[in-house]
Amino acid sequence: MKYKRHSLLVLSCIFLILMLGCVGESPISQPPAEEIDETNANYPAERPLISLGAEYNFGLEDLDPYIIGDAEGWFDEQTAKGINIISFSPFDLEGYMIFDSPALREAGFKLDPEYPNLLSDILSEAKMHNMTVVLMIEGIAHIIGDMMPYSEEIKKEKLIPKLVENLIRDIANLAKKEDVDIYISEEAFEEEYIDSIARASKTYGVGYMHFFEDLKCRADVFISEDYAYYPRNAEKDPKDRAYLQKLWKLGTYYGELGNLNVMYATAKGCGIEAQTLTAGGWGLGPRTHQNIALFRSVQYGPRTYYFVVAEGGEGPIYGEEVEYVENYNFKERLLPLLEEFGRKKSDPLKPVANLIIDEPKKGEDIIDFYNQAFLSSMSAVTNSLLASGYDIVVTAQPVINASLYYVFSAGEIFDEMQDLPLQLAALSKSNVPVFYQVAGGIPDMPHWNIVTLALGISRKYTPISSAASFDPIPRSVLAVFPLGEYKIKYRGYSFEFWNKDDAGTFNVGHYLNYINPEELDESVDVLLSGFTAKDGDKKFDDKTALILRHGNVYFVNGGYLHLDASTFLANIMAETRGSPAVYNKPSYGYFTNGETRSAFFAPYEVEIDINLLGGDKVIEFDENGEKVYDSKVKLENSRLTGRLGKYHLLVVN
Repeated sequence: MKYKRHSLLVLSCIFLILMLGCVGESPISQPPAEEIDETNANYPAERPLISLGAEYNFGLEDLDPYIIGDAEGWFDEQTAKGINIISFSPFDLEGYMIFDSPALREAGFKLDPEYPNLLSDILSEAKMHNMTVVLMIEGIAHIIGDMMPYSEEIKKEKLIPKLVENLIRDIANLAKKEDVDIYISEEAFEEEYIDSIARASKTYGVGYMHFFEDLKCRADVFISEDYAYYPRNAEKDPKDRAYLQKLWKLGTYYGELGNLNVMYATAKGCGIEAQTLTAGGWGLGPRTHQNIALFRSVQYGPRTYYFVVAEGGEGPIYGEEVEYVENYNFKERLLPLLEEFGRKKSDPLKPVANLIIDEPKKGEDIIDFYNQAFLSSMSAVTNSLLASGYDIVVTAQPVINASLYYVFSAGEIFDEMQDLPLQLAALSKSNVPVFYQVAGGIPDMPHWNIVTLALGISRKYTPISSAASFDPIPRSVLAVFPLGEYKIKYRGYSFEFWNKDDAGTFNVGHYLNYINPEELDESVDVLLSGFTAKDGDKKFDDKTALILRHGNVYFVNGGYLHLDASTFLANIMAETRGSPAVYNKPSYGYFTNGETRSAFFAPYEVEIDINLLGGDKVIEFDENGEKVYDSKVKLENSRLTGRLGKYHLLVVN
């Protein structure tokens, strides 16, 4: 699996005029009208899907089309279980295609002589059963990137963006002939291919599904890959280290639950639908699918869900997952839960937190290390926002009606400096809480200097990088919670490393900005501090500010944050909206808080003590998605306490 983030060329003119007046600079002239994407200014209502008309939709992904075509009664059986979406590839890496595509023929693919009309037959049968067909085309990206072995008869050099456009044209022509709507899905393509896919999909009327987020909003639908959780102690616990190694080997770390909050929130920013796809063996349990689906339903209310069997080089990773997915009845099991507990459009609106992604503009290595810091930190950042009761909207430029802003910027990485865009620096002069985090060092540049002045740390910070052969970010810190002082993990993990023995300790590209609390003005509140080695002597005896506040401007120090840090950060964010602390003590897991519904998913066995914004009924589901009737969790006066088992889910309604 290969994944890249992309910049969003969006501008809010009203916001700029308001903000620039605050920093005492002349307003910048507006760009030409065609460069302004008004649809992203206020995260518009979702665009309707082409053919998925049901309130909830349930799908099976990465199917074998030959089994679908040969199995008598297969469609009737799936329809009875609530399935109304099926997804598969119209070609394979052995060079065979299941419909006659001139584009694929040009690249060396051959029509399977035994099944020359297989795709037409499947489309016809799907139409009779009111099923939507999604054709997976990422196999082309796998060939281009040499990610998987493929037939020597396939002409890789022919697989240029124009050919992919022609493939989409061929698919559209077949769909028109069969009188059906059709979708394509993809991942792992480079930028120029995504542009071509988006353009061809719109031109030929094919629905376009993209795995993960795309800040340019080019797809009609985003699909998650909810596969994994954030390991708690990969430095010292052999099981957690082995787990991190597994994610690295399988390439499924981008499917970490906290990181994928970014995808769901980007869909809000784009005004498109986000769908949930989950599997077990790539980082979760063999029967966790239902819990993940229900958790996402409470968080975001998607209306489309896919269950997938995770496979490795020798077939399914968990044999019992095959039986679970093949026999799962969405209509009888998941649908009633979604209807009872899932988020509804009639729920009270939550305050909006705008998470702004300020990516590096050049340097492939810089972009890669930025993405790794982003991946490491997003579990902590998004979990903090959700736990404190915010809705997250992800964009590359500020939306104009947010109640909180969180800016994640590149800064200085390996001596390559990038300044903040002026409109992001200007947020520090607004009357809305704004958090800044930088992947690298704080650069001495004009717009960042606006922020450091607002933070009260101007000229009072020193970037420290792991180039000094140690990780400058404190592994753990003492933090004050309502029930006392607790040690929490602060330093996050790199999910990519050079060899498996580096799992949990790899620190290339890790940065911290040394800020001596004693040198700060009394008006600056140091909310959390820890120790680093500012002199490079590897002795962690230099106290530094880690989270600080000056007025309504906050700084979160260190490019890599651990999920555990979200328990403290969420309490700070709750305070920004006048709410009580969320966590009475650290409670490791994923938590979404709300007035009408909340949910907590436990990746480990954990003792929780958290405060809810509302709700009076709590249901616990075990690791298989079954209700726990002797739950040890209690809800009294909006306080949720007790012990949860691994992969258990709590839903409060």
